[in-house]
Amino acid sequence: MKKFLMTLLLTALIAPPVLAHEGHGVPGAVKAKHGGTIQATHDFYLELVPQGDSLRLYPMTHDFEPIPLAEFQVEATAQLPRTKAKATVPFAPTPATEPREAHFTGSFDAKGAHRFTLAVVARFHGKKAEVVFQVEPR
Repeated sequence: MKKFLMTLLLTALIAPPVLAHEGHGVPGAVKAKHGGTIQATHDFYLELVPQGDSLRLYPMTHDFEPIPLAEFQVEATAQLPRTKAKATVPFAPTPATEPREAHFTGSFDAKGAHRFTLAVVARFHGKKAEVVFQVEPR
């Protein structure tokens, strides 16, 4: 009887992590369409694709449909590690012939740092959302 209770107790302690699954809002929970990093908001997704000093930001709905750039506004600030100074990163709409490829383009010189933080404030249909990306320039 003791062996049975110990086995039952041990199973109860081990089972919850085994049965758990990857949740929403966890990096990697959503596949990036353009090879970047996705951050979720309540109303949309933002995918950031860094390439050197260049930054591309793709807004999309939760159905992964592109959001028309005219309906979307973006403001961003970057901060290097170990500094308190923040720099504004202007993003401009970059239309494309294929709607899925339309994005916002910006640039930031990380001054040789191996990473920086990019805080993005986005507005879509009168709703404001804030996300933070940890960017490692390639």
